[in-house]
Amino acid sequence: MFGLLKRKNGRDKSDLSPRRSSDHTDAEVAVLNALHLAARRSSPHKAATRANIARAIGTIEAAMLGLCQIKDLIYEAQKLSIAGLALQDADQRTLLAMRYGEVITELNAIASATGHGGVHLINDSTDVAEVCLTSPGECIHIQLPHINLTAGPRGLSLPKPSRAFTSLQDLENLSKHLTLVAERLDKSAEIFRQQGAELSKRLALILEGTIPAETELKGIPQKHDTSKVA
Repeated sequence: MFGLLKRKNGRDKSDLSPRRSSDHTDAEVAVLNALHLAARRSSPHKAATRANIARAIGTIEAAMLGLCQIKDLIYEAQKLSIAGLALQDADQRTLLAMRYGEVITELNAIASATGHGGVHLINDSTDVAEVCLTSPGECIHIQLPHINLTAGPRGLSLPKPSRAFTSLQDLENLSKHLTLVAERLDKSAEIFRQQGAELSKRLALILEGTIPAETELKGIPQKHDTSKVA
């Protein structure tokens, strides 16, 4: 029996994070349509491929939901930095720094907990997640994008509260950095969106018999790097 979604290091963990609800994305609508079509198909390898890609899309969707929450927190951090620039009193800036610290804590919690089926795409893990696409007699793998959206140096590199609100210059630097972070989140969202849409589109084609399962990997990028933001 083929694995549905697995890591290259072989670990299979249970996901304890709750699934969040939202309006259906374009990718989700596409896969729901494809799954409706699949209900009329009985081929074993198509059934396995259907389940694998559906779980992959669920994982990408979870990452997108977590990313949206992180973007809201970055927006709040931007408002805090702007408010700090209007204050000359260091004690008042300290209060803003405390809230900024809470924002970082919340951001890290979301990035760490966001996942689906035990697979996480926006935490600080170095594990690689794959989706197994089955065809008669073989299993082809595609690597899902993993983008570190934690606050640490390997992620969004957010400055610590003790440094970000010390002086007006620090606040100006923070404000500029948060603008770059927001741009990076937009780029990351587009990567996940394209991957989800591509997987759902190709799932529908496989189930319709338009293309064989063993050829549907062509043209899907396997590596994404958004760590460098212009």
